[in-house]
Amino acid sequence: MHDTQSRTESLLDTVRGIQKKTIMLPEFQRDFRWELDRTYDLFDSLVKEIFIGTIIYGKP
Repeated sequence: MHDTQSRTESLLDTVRGIQKKTIMLPEFQRDFRWELDRTYDLFDSLVKEIFIGTIIYGKP
């Protein structure tokens, strides 16, 4: 059985975890690329604290 948990954390903490290699994105998310305008819309939503859904990641 997999140990899973749900929690809220900042995007900055997530990016720092990826940089430090303490968390990793699942393989199925790595090839996905957004157009630049959609990326701007995502960050606009983050700045406005609009719920964007769930980001799934694992610990190596």
